[in-house]
Parts: sequence; structure tokens; C-alpha cells
Amino acid sequence: MFHEKTPQLLKIIEQLKSILDLCYVFESKLRSHEEVQPILVIIHKSKDTDTRHKDEIISKINPIFKTNPSYTYIIYTLEYALTSIKECNLFFIQHCNKENIIYHSKGAKLEDIEVEVSRKTFGLISQQIEDELKSCFHHFDAATLHTENMHFGKALVSIYLYQSSLLHIAAKFYLGEEFEEDSISELLDRLLSFDKSMNTAYDIHSEKDRRLLKILDKLPEYSLSVPKTITEEEAKELLTKASNTLVAAKELLRSQLKAAILNYEKQDKSKSKSVKKTNKEYRKIREDLQNLVNRRTMDLRPGHHKTYYKAAFKIEGAADILYHISGMLKVCVMALENEHTNQFPNPNLNIQTTLEHILQLLPFEEVECLERIIKELEITTEDYVLEPPVHAYF
Repeated sequence: MFHEKTPQLLKIIEQLKSILDLCYVFESKLRSHEEVQPILVIIHKSKDTDTRHKDEIISKINPIFKTNPSYTYIIYTLEYALTSIKECNLFFIQHCNKENIIYHSKGAKLEDIEVEVSRKTFGLISQQIEDELKSCFHHFDAATLHTENMHFGKALVSIYLYQSSLLHIAAKFYLGEEFEEDSISELLDRLLSFDKSMNTAYDIHSEKDRRLLKILDKLPEYSLSVPKTITEEEAKELLTKASNTLVAAKELLRSQLKAAILNYEKQDKSKSKSVKKTNKEYRKIREDLQNLVNRRTMDLRPGHHKTYYKAAFKIEGAADILYHISGMLKVCVMALENEHTNQFPNPNLNIQTTLEHILQLLPFEEVECLERIIKELEITTEDYVLEPPVHAYF
């Protein structure tokens, strides 16, 4: 992946360097079924992981991105990022690779972020996610049992623990780290700020769903003691919502795993193809392109810093130039629907001459050369995700 550092990105990096001991900045894309969202992954060298220190850093960084709304960001310490890369966390494997680097400090060791990725790696990641999800299923089973036994307060505690665990797991693999928030509403808001698909678990615009979230969010006030104010109907509704949360979390992580696999397969294919291409073949492409440039460009005058692109007309001589110019002027007069256009004896001939000139200006050679370059270099779009081959996902 080629990243051109735009003036906007260069300005963001300079502002970040003034705030942080910046180590890496990666430019990547968070992909969902509905959109592709540019994201900057910021890695800094601070070892202070205190919540208050994190909040101070974020309060300084937020204004930078408020003035650059086309990007969102996520920030990690170098120590945490390197550990997560070695553990093959899906987020870091997907976004924090050498191809995505747009900044690294002079002392950065690029080999530290290199991890050998293979098709087996994604099988291991899939198993990690499945194991994490299974680790909280007992909370759902307990909630179901408590509801059947009419112990709705206990059911609420289990539902809270289950949904909280699911959202933390989704954040861990989708955004690289579990959130620090406790309330279900806050956890959902954080995920929704990066991907709207989690809205399928709870509709924040629904009064009924907001009421259910309010019930869950009050639970930490009891310090996980058993609350009394919950009905059988509310318990069953919350069980349904808990089930929906699992479906939404699975779909979110599944789509990211597919995107990571597709990106790996594209890069792997590109590498294998590049090995097969010989220097001789690439030299031939360059020579053809150079010959085209030589034929089509010219200097205004010797030593002048500007060059111009040549467009050729086929003419038989100096008098023929006047004939062609006259023909084009006549076509312009006819286009104005002048009532005296019948003064031109052969209007069809004038129109034909003008159209022939237009045809001569069409850049057939340039387009053919561009198509060859695209084919040889296997350049493809990155603005959408194609479905990769079917894999066994959690």
C-alpha cells in the first residue's frame, strides 16, 4: 500500500510530535459493510498508563482531529503495541504493518513491528476470538436460568456481566484494547463512534431500548448486589438484547477478520507476482513510457523550467491550416443557430473536419500505456472489500 503524505497529514504529524514522544503513525482504514473510515493509529513512547495521564493526552489530541474531521484516531503506548503485535491481536495485524507507516521516529526499530503472517495466523486469531467469546457464555446461561426461576434481579446481574464482556471482547479485537468504561451505554457509544453496525444490538433512537439500557447502566450503582426493580418482561427483553449483542459482535469481528485476510492475500499475491517479473520486463515498460513522454512533451524554450504536452494535427501545408481553422469557425457559427448559416455551401464537410480534429486529439497511446502499467503492476482499488474465500470463522 502506498501512502502519500498530504499537507493535511504532515500538519497532523507535526502537531502530534509537539504533544507526544511520537514513535509511529500508521494510516489505515476501518472497514464496515456500510463505509470505509480512514484512521490514524498513533504509537508513542510514554510508559505512564495511568487513566488520568491518558485523559490528559487525549484532551490535547482531540482538538487536532476536530479541525481534521476526515480522520479518526486511536492511540497506544509502544510497549502495549509491541506486545499486541507479538500476540497477533487482530487490530494490530490488520493496521500496524510496515506498508501502513506514514511516520516513524529516528530511533524506531522497524523490525520490532514485523511479524511473520501466514494463512495459519488468521486461523489462530479466529480461535482466539472464539475462545474469548466462549469464556462469557456461562453468564448468559445463568441469566436464562434465573429468568426461568423468576429471580429477575440475579438475571439482570448476569445479563450485565455477559453484555459487558461481549463489548470488551469486541473492542479488544476490533480496536486493539478493551475499554475502561463500565456502563453498557458508554461501551456501545465508544464502539458506535467507530462502527455503526453495533447499532443492531440496541437502537439508541428507540425509547424502549434506551429504557433497557438505563436499567443496565444503574447496575454498577449496586456494586453487583441484586437489584429489586426489574420485571419478568424486562428480564426477557434484556435477554433478547444480550443475544443480539452477541450476533452484532460476531459480525463485526468476522468482517474485520475477512478484511485482514483479503489484505494479506492481495499483498501475498503482489509479492509472488513481483518475484516472477524480471528487471528486463520492467525496463521495457519504463522505456515505452519514456518514449511516449519524449514524443508528447516539449520545452517552451531551452532552459525554461516548464514543459508542455503536444497535441498533433495532421495537415498538408500552410494553406491547409487556414482551411481547417475556417471549417471550425463555420461549425461555431452554425452552433449559434445563426439565420444566415445557409451561406456555407458544405456544412457537413465543415462538421466532419472538426470531428476529425477531435478524434486526432483523443489520447489513445496514453490510455493504452496506462492500461498496461495497471495490468503489469496489478493496481487495484482499496475503497471496498471483496469477499475472500470462505474460511471457518468462530
